[in-house]
Amino acid sequence: MEGVSRVAPWFIGNRQAIEGLERALVPGHRARGAHAFLFFGPEEVGKCRIALTLTRTLLDQVDEPGEPEEGFAHPDFLVVAAAGDAGKRPLIGIEQARMVRSFLASTPFTAARKVVLIDGAEYFSVEAANALLKTLEEPPDESVLFLIAHETARVLPTIRSRTLSVRFALVSDEELRLGLIARGYSRDAADEAVSLADGKPGRALRLLGDAAALVTFRRRREAVLKLLSASRLERFAFVARAAKTDSTAFRLLPQWWMPVLRNIISTGVAEKRRRAVLMLRGLFEADRLLSTTNANPELILETALMNGASSSILNSQS
Repeated sequence: MEGVSRVAPWFIGNRQAIEGLERALVPGHRARGAHAFLFFGPEEVGKCRIALTLTRTLLDQVDEPGEPEEGFAHPDFLVVAAAGDAGKRPLIGIEQARMVRSFLASTPFTAARKVVLIDGAEYFSVEAANALLKTLEEPPDESVLFLIAHETARVLPTIRSRTLSVRFALVSDEELRLGLIARGYSRDAADEAVSLADGKPGRALRLLGDAAALVTFRRRREAVLKLLSASRLERFAFVARAAKTDSTAFRLLPQWWMPVLRNIISTGVAEKRRRAVLMLRGLFEADRLLSTTNANPELILETALMNGASSSILNSQS
């Protein structure tokens, strides 16, 4: 499958995963279960981008390597994404599963095969997963399914057992820096993007390509630095103010702050590093609870921010 190997020069990181996909998709050498792939790993490391690039190749729509995949459409390609109301857990429901089955059951329009991309595989309802089991076990000839998830542990066992798992990992700072420089960015720009990206090429490229996003990220860093030296009372007050804003944005605060804290841990002074480690531990748990339970978001974030807080306003200024 020549098109897959063309990915390597422009895709940053996870070369081993790409090489494995190349082997699995070579006609006549498809690995057991290679009709359905589960891409899992952190956000913004390239899972969807690789799936879309492979889709172009499978449908004989290969363009220049690295061409933006956003908006790609083809009559033999179906995208299904988890959806839900603001503040509620996303879901892939039974109707979406039936749509996938119906799509794959029909004859391809122009290509030799059909491809389905399911974004948010950890959000399958049990009913939807059960409706897709036979499709995953015995798909129509030459059909390929790419399932995307951030955490494989949250994907239903019935889905995991019927797909070929492909792990995508965070990218080392040096590999990310070299990849950005190879794309034409200056060393200074690459260095700042790396310091903010938390090992995620997608995030680094987004920050480099969007001045507003970069300014927003810098502001988040300033907010976290203030919280690190804040007292418990000040942290409670911050949560109370933030909770009155958009509920979706409030729930995303742990995800926004964790990469900032990791950067502080790797570059900050000793006292800031200590407090950053404690806050990061709390935010990991907060993010898990916010994404998997219906517990009170304000209480969750208050609890997360108490670790490492100064005991007094006087100490918070030290």
